[in-house]
Amino acid sequence: APPPAPGPDGAPGAGGEPGRSTLLLTGKAPHEPASWKRYRGGGTGRLWLDGRRLLPIPHGSGHLDCPMLVGDRIAFLSDHEGVGNLYSCRPDGSQLWRHTDHDAFYARHASTDGRRVIYHCGGELWLVPELTPDSRPLRLRLRLGGPRAGRRPRQVRTAGAIDALAVDTTGRASAVCVRGALHWLTHRDGPARVISATPGARVRMPVVLGDTGRIVRVTDAPGEDALEVSALPRAGGDRPPIRLATGRLGRVRELVAAPDGRSVAVASHDGRLLLVTVPDEPEPEPGPGGSGGEGADPGPDAVTDVVVPGLAPAGTGNAGDTGGGSEPADASDVRAPDPRGGAAGTDGPPEADGGPGADRTPAGKPGADDSGNAPGAEGAPADPDGTRTPAGASLPGGAGGAEDGGEVPGVEVSELIRSVNGPVRDLAFSPDSGHLAWAHPGVGRSLSRIKIARLSPGDRTILDVTDGRFEDEEPVFTRDGRYLAFLSWRGFDPVYDVHTGDLSFPLGCRPYLVPLSSATPSPFALTPEGRPAAGGLDPADAEVGGEEGAVSVEAEGLASRVTPFPVKASKYSSLRPVAGGGLVWLRWPISGALGETFADPNRTSGKPTLVHFDPARGRSTDLTAEVDWFEVSGDGTRLVVCEDEELRAVPATELADADSTVWMDVRRIVQWTDPPAEWRQAFDEAGRLVRELFWEPGMCGIDWPVELKRYRPLLDRVATPDEFADVLRETLGELGTSHAYVTAARPDEGPVHYRRPQGLLGVDIEADGTGGWRVARVLPGDSSDSRARSPLAGTGVREGSVLARVNGRPVDPVTGPWPLLAGTGGTTVELSFLDPGTVTGADPDTRPGRYRRVAVVPLLDDRPLRYQDWVARRRRVVHELSGGRCGYVHIPDMGGSGWAQFTRDLRMEFSRQALVVDVRGNAGGHISELVVEKLTRTVLGWDLTRNAQPVSYPSDAPRGPMVALANEATSSDGDMITAAFRLLGLG
Repeated sequence: APPPAPGPDGAPGAGGEPGRSTLLLTGKAPHEPASWKRYRGGGTGRLWLDGRRLLPIPHGSGHLDCPMLVGDRIAFLSDHEGVGNLYSCRPDGSQLWRHTDHDAFYARHASTDGRRVIYHCGGELWLVPELTPDSRPLRLRLRLGGPRAGRRPRQVRTAGAIDALAVDTTGRASAVCVRGALHWLTHRDGPARVISATPGARVRMPVVLGDTGRIVRVTDAPGEDALEVSALPRAGGDRPPIRLATGRLGRVRELVAAPDGRSVAVASHDGRLLLVTVPDEPEPEPGPGGSGGEGADPGPDAVTDVVVPGLAPAGTGNAGDTGGGSEPADASDVRAPDPRGGAAGTDGPPEADGGPGADRTPAGKPGADDSGNAPGAEGAPADPDGTRTPAGASLPGGAGGAEDGGEVPGVEVSELIRSVNGPVRDLAFSPDSGHLAWAHPGVGRSLSRIKIARLSPGDRTILDVTDGRFEDEEPVFTRDGRYLAFLSWRGFDPVYDVHTGDLSFPLGCRPYLVPLSSATPSPFALTPEGRPAAGGLDPADAEVGGEEGAVSVEAEGLASRVTPFPVKASKYSSLRPVAGGGLVWLRWPISGALGETFADPNRTSGKPTLVHFDPARGRSTDLTAEVDWFEVSGDGTRLVVCEDEELRAVPATELADADSTVWMDVRRIVQWTDPPAEWRQAFDEAGRLVRELFWEPGMCGIDWPVELKRYRPLLDRVATPDEFADVLRETLGELGTSHAYVTAARPDEGPVHYRRPQGLLGVDIEADGTGGWRVARVLPGDSSDSRARSPLAGTGVREGSVLARVNGRPVDPVTGPWPLLAGTGGTTVELSFLDPGTVTGADPDTRPGRYRRVAVVPLLDDRPLRYQDWVARRRRVVHELSGGRCGYVHIPDMGGSGWAQFTRDLRMEFSRQALVVDVRGNAGGHISELVVEKLTRTVLGWDLTRNAQPVSYPSDAPRGPMVALANEATSSDGDMITAAFRLLGLG
């Protein structure tokens, strides 16, 4: 690119000192304008030229972004007229010109060579050749000369991509969801087989339908959530899957199957609890060898040929023009040279037909025919990068796509109840399939009650097991049908806060048991004859673990029969029934929100322990520690346990040994992902989620289907997860809300040893001008924050020392010590320093004097250390300027770390005559009400003690005037502090 055109005074942009001008944008929100459309708050940005404020547009009327010095004008992007476009003004902020007229997509990421401006809009590159009143943007027609490898199918690492798992009745095999596909995996040896793997469709929540030999799952292949039922691979026969209740379920939050496999219960996003009848299994279709013979397998994703009117194939849509809005009438196209010869954008041999970017399925791999194309791919258009990914094509190691239209008509979907406080959850059938229990949400988003519904024909009576005063959850029936167990947060044993004297209830949860009939003895109740020597129930009364029979629920006195299990109060989850009438659950360790409860905050476990409880004996057994999650087999005899991405099948009622443990080799599951199809599916699913869950049902007047249709064609240009996240961010930006975030889901990027963290020393190091690297400052650290340790504090290394060697290697005079510290975070390294006063030469190997060798553990992240230093320096300034009479507290966020920081300094700083509450940079959270409670305390009196200073009542109350500090980076819950100051008149 040519050099920047000089301004009138010799500088690229007039207004500064000769030969130099500085253009600065401050006060900008942390998000791009395209993802914060129509934002008009305090974080729209402020433009400065050589220290002088420019106001090309009224402050707060729109975003400012990408400021540039272009010739003798200031160029920038702004959306103050509704959509992001390119503008320019004079160096004094006058003579505002608009150079683009995009009305559909934002102009983004503008850059300049000093004369021209280039930017992208709607997936296209645009060039403005000059900034004049009549200038028009030119769309650049570019074609990449090589393939986009990010769009090629790739094999996923199975162990890290398991979404869900359902164990069969006997515990011999499991249905495993891997990245939206469903596979059947035998536990001990044996092969893995695909049940459903359709590119562009996602399967979730697999559930085995009792001992019927079938499985049900949720699929979005028809474009809305539906249920799909198919036979298990070992059941045999050519029975294609069937789909049920497409578009009638809403967003499925939970799915459970009755033990008899004849019905399923669905918890929907809108609070509905639905019962869906599962039709009887269709007869096997005759194969070439005769009826029911070993005919040709139609494939795991073929469905019954029942067409549903109005359903379009999944993933279809308008390819439409992806240009950036309305193209100027007199705009011309600028065509870049094509590396293969000719002009890019002209007709030529497509890459998919043998060009240099072709990406074919290798011959000989599953899913490829003799021509190298996937089965059924004849005439299928190639993706923009040349890869063929037609809907329904088999990927290597995958399965064919499902044909749309497998809906079974007339399936009964009945609404059992509807919640007005969010979705119901924790659904559980009784062993006889005649009752259904669930947790029904109550007021305040935290309270919930346990309900039971009778499912007899003509009798849908619903009973309250608990009254909704507490948070009751995860009800389950024991396998003998005699008891209902659930978890409840109803323990109120307060624990004193060691710092402020406040009281909290960290140990409030226990499992509880309810005999469903008053004639059923509680295993924990006293009897006139006393307990057996071994504990638990008397053998004459212990029918726990007997054969499953009809469940009878006696409504009278049901709530009064609730009894706690004889276990310590703690944090529990994942309550499940197992064989023998027993129960298993997870017991979580009580730890702090920041992980500093553990000896090493960088090595926190925080994982739960898997516990089995036998009501007949009245005792619990820890089966295994540090579990990630587990699932139970249909007969309750086996568990599949996941720990650190490893699966193993173990007994459900006793400690496992080497003989009873089966380690499951998930490498047998070979799953390929088709990125373009996956991005299309994820885009559509995100659109449905927003449609169903956005806080305002009318979408604030936004025509959401139209917006999705407008952005969907951009997916054809996406080649990486980051690009997909960028498209989704811009799409969600149309909602005009700040709380809609997207994080790219990147695959593993290189070997593990390449991803080792950079080592940081917690010091400021600068070049000394003689080839050495001098320690300018050792950050002091804060012993009350284990993350803010200073590796060199206390080692004797003083400011002015020169870092000469790292692990014996000399420090390069140009690059400094950082290349030598690469990958050393969290490990021990040796540093050699030359003490101040002994430095005489430029070469560390020839300098005389004494070297100090120290061993330190570099930090993985030095931001907590630098933050504590930042706070300490500001507190010191406030104390100095006020003569010690004014206190200072900074709250970095409204989460656990923010509450810790606020409380760390509360007692000392609140005791001063005035207080500065600094929430600059506070990114929000959920604890502002706790902070406001402290700030609104008023001194009502004083506790007087002999030989001691008075203490305020209430304690920790501000004693004088207060001031709140905020800036453009204060957001979300952090803004509640400034709002409280104004609304409550705090200061």
